[in-house]
Amino acid sequence: MSWPATYYDGKTSEAHQVSIRILGEQLIVTGANGSTLTHWPAADVQLTDKPGGGGPPRLCCGHGRDDRLILADEADLEWIEPHCPNLHRTTPGWNVYWKPVVLWGGGAVVSVFLLVKVLIPVLSDDIARAIPDGLYHRIGENVSAQVIKLLQLTGLADKTNPVCVYGAGTVVLDSLAARLAQGLDVGVPVDVTIVNSKIVNAMALPGGRIFVFRGLIDFALHGNEVAGVLAHEIGHVAKRHPMQQTVKQGTTSLLIGLLIGDITGGTAIAGMASTLINTSYSRDAEREADAIAVELMNRAGFSARQLGDFFERLQKKQGGKYEKSMALVSTHPLTAERIDAVRRDAARDAPAMSEEDWRSVKQLCK
Repeated sequence: MSWPATYYDGKTSEAHQVSIRILGEQLIVTGANGSTLTHWPAADVQLTDKPGGGGPPRLCCGHGRDDRLILADEADLEWIEPHCPNLHRTTPGWNVYWKPVVLWGGGAVVSVFLLVKVLIPVLSDDIARAIPDGLYHRIGENVSAQVIKLLQLTGLADKTNPVCVYGAGTVVLDSLAARLAQGLDVGVPVDVTIVNSKIVNAMALPGGRIFVFRGLIDFALHGNEVAGVLAHEIGHVAKRHPMQQTVKQGTTSLLIGLLIGDITGGTAIAGMASTLINTSYSRDAEREADAIAVELMNRAGFSARQLGDFFERLQKKQGGKYEKSMALVSTHPLTAERIDAVRRDAARDAPAMSEEDWRSVKQLCK
């Protein structure tokens, strides 16, 4: 059975007198010469005008097509309706949208995943090294300020005096850092900050900034242990490991910020600070920092063996009541291999500071 209709192909204004019929699950449109002009899936056939709305019924083929059919007689709808289940649907159904949603949505998810997990990590080293020293220093200032603020907000640092600014011990550590970094191409001066926190930790930040926590100084038994940790963090600075982490987190946070509408950069900077506090470097990065630390200690004439002793004691204390406070264990994963390598490569046997200087360092934040 067929019904007369007028067909507009959506490309021209020409009206085609046609007949339509249902064959299986298809609505077939046949021209005056008997040729098939098009066919529509019966499930996609919909009314664009309600009967009685001032004109003959108009049919369309779901979403995304411009061609139209105008029925010659409104009564023909009674014959077409049983074959077209979505004839009176006013909005396209899920069957119309699911393919593009899955394809485009899936493609977007895969693209973001590859960008965050593959492309950014691969390029982070090159990007970190390409950042000019002036910008590198400014990034360090901003990130370090955020780290201090975050430590205060979380109660990990003293809320009134988060940083130990004064004291002879700060002069000792600044001089020690300068001596260790002498001749090392780090691009910016090494700046040591003593954080008033019980956490046993130290961290390198972008821009040559190194945070040494009071808890680490309290835990150390020898000045060379602190000097070795300081040399280790200088190794991270030299290799720009903190900047690599900042690039990864900052780029990811910026991408997320663009997706959720935060284009002020606040999410990115806060994300950088949070990531650097909880950063766990790769084994290769830790081995690199260890090797540089031993080299710097040997070159300065100091014994690096105490750094191995410090690591060993710290590793033993990582359980029980020290589980939460020994942050250096989680952010700088320790292995017997690393401890043995530090002891094996240590070539000097001199103290990094005098007894008087060591006492002044131990009095920091007191």
